[in-house]
Amino acid sequence: MKKLVIFILLAICFQAFPCGNEYGHRMDGNRVYYEYFYLSPREKHFNVDRLFHNLTELNEELKGDPDNYKTWSDIALNLMKTGQADSAVKILAPLVKKYPGEYNLMANLGTAYELTGANDSAYKYISKGYTLNNLSHRGSE
Repeated sequence: MKKLVIFILLAICFQAFPCGNEYGHRMDGNRVYYEYFYLSPREKHFNVDRLFHNLTELNEELKGDPDNYKTWSDIALNLMKTGQADSAVKILAPLVKKYPGEYNLMANLGTAYELTGANDSAYKYISKGYTLNNLSHRGSE
């Protein structure tokens, strides 16, 4: 009985949440991987106005560099936050084929599939992401 109680407490404390991976900007303007963003039940309500502002800015960035996979990845992540995970899958799936070694793309595609309910595909891509970067999210991927 004691083991069961401990198991239940641990299960409650260590719930799994979908997570997304953004590219942030360094002071020199270069985009770099930024790992701390989670799609948890506590974060169901995003500032939608800010998200659409982000999407506008990211689309402006594409005008100067339409093939920038980092910008496309961030667009997909913002779409996930607005509930448009299907659109994110359409963006990320071809990018993963083109850049199979890019962790953010792989993990974000897995998250997009998770949010659309395609759990087999989610597992496949999140697992591939884990093989690319097993230390992401403090090893919790």
